[in-house]
Amino acid sequence: MSDDHEFEPQAPDGFLDTLEGEIALFRSIERARPVGMHKHFHMLTLRRSIRNESGFWVNVADIRAKLATLYDLDALDDIDEQRFHPVTGHILLWPTNWDADTLYNYPAFNEFALPQNQFGDLMSSRRAASPGGESEKPRKRNLNAGLTNDDSDLSDLTEGEDDGETDGATEPPDDAGDDDAEADSPEVQGSQTRFQTKTTHQRRLQDQEQQQEEKTAMVQFPPVPCIIRQGQQENLLTMQDEGMGPSICIIPPAGVPGEQEWIIEQKSEDSIALKNLKHNKYAGVTGEPTQNSQVIPVSDPFEFKVEAVDGQHRYKLYVESGGERVYATFSMLRIYPPQCALLPEAFPGEPWEFSFLD
Repeated sequence: MSDDHEFEPQAPDGFLDTLEGEIALFRSIERARPVGMHKHFHMLTLRRSIRNESGFWVNVADIRAKLATLYDLDALDDIDEQRFHPVTGHILLWPTNWDADTLYNYPAFNEFALPQNQFGDLMSSRRAASPGGESEKPRKRNLNAGLTNDDSDLSDLTEGEDDGETDGATEPPDDAGDDDAEADSPEVQGSQTRFQTKTTHQRRLQDQEQQQEEKTAMVQFPPVPCIIRQGQQENLLTMQDEGMGPSICIIPPAGVPGEQEWIIEQKSEDSIALKNLKHNKYAGVTGEPTQNSQVIPVSDPFEFKVEAVDGQHRYKLYVESGGERVYATFSMLRIYPPQCALLPEAFPGEPWEFSFLD
């Protein structure tokens, strides 16, 4: 691979065999693994990381040759492509026969299902808001018409034929008959059902609005640096500079002081700004925030709305865009390092956990 950085300092021969070169190499491996589907892109990340650490550009061929003396890269590639049983740890072997019956009953294949922890609340709220669950109570006359047991009402079958033979002692009063006729009329029943459905739907909307107001109630943050992580993994909101200017990503602990530490600036009762401790810049977007807008370093404070969730110091950060909320979470752009972007509520990310430092 030819070097495009003609005016940058090039590493001397055997640089990766020196103490400084090996330290830079192992620190770069912490950022990217040179195996898997995207190993060539990861190799470029390794090269840039070594340059930031040591000040020298090292050829990709030299990096690959050095890694080959330390690891079996082909075996690591095979491991990355294989799947393992989550309990036993054994390799899952793929079937040799690919007919439909074999694939349907094969134990390694699981039916796809949305993650319950991410989509469960969303699906439940949509089911509750749907008016389709309301059903009109069936009319008794329609259920009993044509039956021959003792409890049946045969008036539907004989109406108009035996009106003159009806026993006057058992005949209901005229006004009661009028009331029953009015109650049984399709117009009255339809209007009652529509009114009940509309009232229930309005009540549910009011409950949802009240819950949203409770979530966005006044939140106070202490004036000390904090670490902002997402999910059960150690994925931290990070502002780093790899030689092309600061950028914002979500990565494991990097060990660089200040890159993953933030100052929370309270802007209003339910909005904050995130200021990075090292680079003295804010997390935000340029221009009008929209769906898929990338969160980047900006010079001026950018306000995020705060939505409290279960647990202490666990929040979702969002921005109003076109009457809808877009939330700060992992970007849909699958590159390394993972970026941060604004996504709609239909793609919910896990809440951010704020850990304040003493």
